[in-house]
Amino acid sequence: MRTIIAIPARDEEALIGRCLRAIAAQRGVARDAYSVVLVLDGCTDATRERALQAAGDLRLHVVESPPLGVGAARRLGMDIACERLLAAGAPDGLVVTTDADSEVEPGWLAALL
Repeated sequence: MRTIIAIPARDEEALIGRCLRAIAAQRGVARDAYSVVLVLDGCTDATRERALQAAGDLRLHVVESPPLGVGAARRLGMDIACERLLAAGAPDGLVVTTDADSEVEPGWLAALL
């Protein structure tokens, strides 16, 4: 484990699939080198279901929270990511973040690492 991607999401059922498929399609980074923490920020739609459908073999950890707001939800995801990296024995791992309504480029994660 080298990195964890934290994603806050609030009612993003229409776009979360595209976001996670783009993360799963990263080039230049082994699939087992990264995972995703998805924070559902008071979602009232099918974001969770769409995310699980789109994740495929992507390691996805879904966290449900009451409505926190995007900043607090992002921080929660990043805190969980830090805990998971420490638990995996990767204290120097990288925590990155993106938005649930965005689609990262195929070389995004490799460039960050």
